[in-house]
Amino acid sequence: MKVMDGKSATRFDPDGTITQGEFSELLLRAHGWHTMPYTVEPNKQQMMSGLPDYQPDSPVTRQMAAVMIQNLRQAEPGAKVTLRGETDAWAVEAITTLVSQGIMDRIPGSIRTALSTSVPNSC
Repeated sequence: MKVMDGKSATRFDPDGTITQGEFSELLLRAHGWHTMPYTVEPNKQQMMSGLPDYQPDSPVTRQMAAVMIQNLRQAEPGAKVTLRGETDAWAVEAITTLVSQGIMDRIPGSIRTALSTSVPNSC
């Protein structure tokens, strides 16, 4: 299954950042919805729910990625998780749920930073 392309036909950028648009397309492809055109828009709308400012060409932050993933997965909260550092209010529930379920790791650094396209961060 082809889920992710390089930045171009001749450029692969494993240490670069991924845009909000690229990440949303990646999630749709990973779920197989790109092969069912009638499901793309409803799932895209569900995925974007609660995001304050979706800009497809801007870098996706870890907290934006968490909200997009949780909007699609609808995971139930598990063990109590305490977040450290600054997290925007609109992302707290998604992040704590994904961390409590082991879907998202606690990654050192700011949850507001851009998500890298390197494999450990985007899986």
